[in-house]
Amino acid sequence: MTIAYEANDGSQRWVQEFPAQAHWYSHMALAVAPNGSRVVVTGSGIRDGHAQFVTVAYGASGTRTWADRYDGPIHKYSYASDIAISPDSRQAIVTGETSAAKQGYDFATIAYGLTHGPRLWVRRYDGPDSLSDNASTVAIGPTGSSAYVAGESDGIVRNDDYLTIRYSLK
Repeated sequence: MTIAYEANDGSQRWVQEFPAQAHWYSHMALAVAPNGSRVVVTGSGIRDGHAQFVTVAYGASGTRTWADRYDGPIHKYSYASDIAISPDSRQAIVTGETSAAKQGYDFATIAYGLTHGPRLWVRRYDGPDSLSDNASTVAIGPTGSSAYVAGESDGIVRNDDYLTIRYSLK
C-alpha cells in the first residue's frame, strides 16, 4: 500500500494498493521523481512459489501508471532492495539480488523509462567465484549520466568484499 500526504498539513492525498496475486515480501523502497510526476515503489512479491521484483509507478494524483515484475533468468528468488530516479525524472533504476545459475545470488539492476515503464535494460553481475553477490543500494550521479550500485560480493581474497558497479545511463 502506498499513501501520499500533503507536506504542509499532513492530510491524506491518496491511497493505492497494488493488487498483488500473492503477498508482498520484504525489501521495500520508494523514490519520488524530482519533478513530482511519479512515485515509484519497489519490493518483492511472492508469486508462483518464489519471490520476484515488483515495481509500481504512480502519478502525482495516485493513478497507477505502470507496474512490472522481474523473475530472474532461473525463476527462483529475486529480492529488490532499492530504487533511484534520475535528476531529469526520465529513468528509474531498481537494484537487488536474484538467484544465480550456479549458486547464491547475483546483482540484478533494471532501468525503466519513468513515464511509461518499459524496461530499458537489465544487467546482472556474478562475481569471479560465482558465489553470492548482494546489491543493497543504488544512487544516480548529479548529472544523471551514471548509476552506481553497491553491495557485497563473496570474493577471491575473502568473503563479503565491498562492490560498487557504475552503469552508464546515456
